[in-house]
Amino acid sequence: MKKIRQSKFTERSSSAVFLPFFPYFFSHFLSYFSVFLILLIFTGCVRREDDRSGALTLNGNVDDRQMNLAFLISERVAEIYVEEGSRVEKGELLGTLETVRLEKQAAEAEADVETARAAVMVAEGAVSVAEKGIQAAEGVLLAAKAELEKAENGSRAEDIQLAEAALEMISVQLPAVKNFYERNQKLLADSNAVSAQDFENAQSSYQKLTAEKHLAEANLEKIKNGPRPEEKAAAKAAVLQAEAQVAQTKAQLSQAQAQVVQAKASLGRAEAILAIRKQALEDCRLIAPCGGIIRNRILEPGELASPQLPAFTLALVSPKWIRVYVEEPELPKIRMGMSAEIRMDGRETPWTGWVGFISPNAEFTPKTVETRELRTSLVYEVRVFVEDEDDILKLGAPVSVKFSESASEKNVSPAVSETVEVPDAGDLEVTATDAATDAATDAATDTAAAELEVAEGEVAEGEVAEGEVAEGEVAEGEVGPAHGGTQK
Repeated sequence: MKKIRQSKFTERSSSAVFLPFFPYFFSHFLSYFSVFLILLIFTGCVRREDDRSGALTLNGNVDDRQMNLAFLISERVAEIYVEEGSRVEKGELLGTLETVRLEKQAAEAEADVETARAAVMVAEGAVSVAEKGIQAAEGVLLAAKAELEKAENGSRAEDIQLAEAALEMISVQLPAVKNFYERNQKLLADSNAVSAQDFENAQSSYQKLTAEKHLAEANLEKIKNGPRPEEKAAAKAAVLQAEAQVAQTKAQLSQAQAQVVQAKASLGRAEAILAIRKQALEDCRLIAPCGGIIRNRILEPGELASPQLPAFTLALVSPKWIRVYVEEPELPKIRMGMSAEIRMDGRETPWTGWVGFISPNAEFTPKTVETRELRTSLVYEVRVFVEDEDDILKLGAPVSVKFSESASEKNVSPAVSETVEVPDAGDLEVTATDAATDAATDAATDTAAAELEVAEGEVAEGEVAEGEVAEGEVAEGEVGPAHGGTQK
């Protein structure tokens, strides 16, 4: 009895010893457990999933595209017109380079162009002179050939008749003129009945007509006798001289034309150099190629710019996307064009985005994932595009993305190709274009939902529920291989 009482006392006393410390350990355990849960939530280790709506929520970061803007030539920076964080529009002037040296080079190029133009005008003038010289030389050559032909062929009968007619006309006029002269001469000598002036006129007419008669007689005799050998030789020499003159003027024309070609080539080179100089002046202006936000201002006035050294880093306002990583078991819940709700801490109004990219390759340990879960899991990168005209979403900002099964899909491209996984029925790939995109996608989704209902209803393998479609068959109104779908 004593031993039993002693043991009960010992048990009661030990419980009494540890009982006061139980509230202390319990309160500390709750504190540590609360801190652990908070750390899990803020480090992204906990994926929040709404059991009521079936929505999948992932945490990610804002990402966008950036471009480095650099001057096209090397020169010192003159002015910078924008600051970091400034919003710029397409075509806005961002900065300029010094142009003193380039303006001098452009002025020299303009002077060279004017000189080349003057040389072209001179060469074209020489061509015009040579062409006129050729025309004159060819005329002389034709006349010389005609004389040579006349000399070689002799006088024609027509020429003899003309010469005889001219001599006869003079012979008919000469007696009357001679009688008038002799009568005036007698009157002047006897009674001075005529004036001295009238006598001189009559004498001059008689002498002139007499000389013309002698010339006509000599010409008729020459025509009848024909050309002499020395005249033929002179005619041949005249032809040779005229031909040489034509050849010389043609050579001058060719030389002038070659000078024109050379002058025009020099003008083209001068104009090309001038265009390069003017383009260099234009390249001293850095223009924004598109709208965006100046993220980095790298160069300052006075620094040396070059094409290899960016002057600014421009962040594009659009497109902007959220980069999230999804585990392989959750990947079938996300589809191309699927709408998503994007929320950011400190903002009550969410953004509406759409899935624009699903990586075809699985990867391990992305740099932005810090959870122990995902470090050892296969994940896929998903980009949710969003329109942020007010530029509230900043690069790298953490956001949450909520995907909803009932959310409407956005047509992200003219042709959308999707693969819908159906349990025990293979993969049905639906490809639609233009207006048929939504219809084909909805048809594929309905087919997948029908097959999932079969699986959830615990239908035995090989059986087909009432109203469902057996494997290999296509229900009326659904999309099959004959309607743009491909059964894999």
